[in-house]
Amino acid sequence: GGSGPESESGDALARRILMTLSRVTALTTSIRLLGAKAPATLHVVPAQRLPVELRISLVCLEEYRAGAGETLGRLVEKTLQAYFDIETGGPQQRGWSLGQAIYKSTLYALISKIPGVDYITDLQLSVDGKLLGGEANGVTPASHQYIGLEVTCSFSHEQETGIKTGTVT
Repeated sequence: GGSGPESESGDALARRILMTLSRVTALTTSIRLLGAKAPATLHVVPAQRLPVELRISLVCLEEYRAGAGETLGRLVEKTLQAYFDIETGGPQQRGWSLGQAIYKSTLYALISKIPGVDYITDLQLSVDGKLLGGEANGVTPASHQYIGLEVTCSFSHEQETGIKTGTVT
């Protein structure tokens, strides 16, 4: 008896394959464990973009106010784009996982740390064009979805500049 895949029972091999695949792709599985020759059925689901729009209104620190709107808006976009990137984002820069939620508290924390941001006056999330209610604390995609974040940044009262930044993928 060897220790390679050829010596494993069908169920054991199916479990090992599922464990390996679960680390690299979103999938749904159905395994019938009724007998040694029970087949394993894998259904691999391609990753899908979930369109999410973030609309934020900011107040800049005084020294950033002269013409800062466009520059600060781009910096907000780049910061969020880097953090929510599915390959290099996240707190450990190992990628933002498929199905991982985005919470308003995380957005507030990230944006508040950007040089030039004094405070956030409004933050709204929409999914597929539908504005989330005030009770919603974030967006949780399905296990096979990633967040396609579009950021719209505006500046309150004394700052009349409003810009729309690009899409975060």
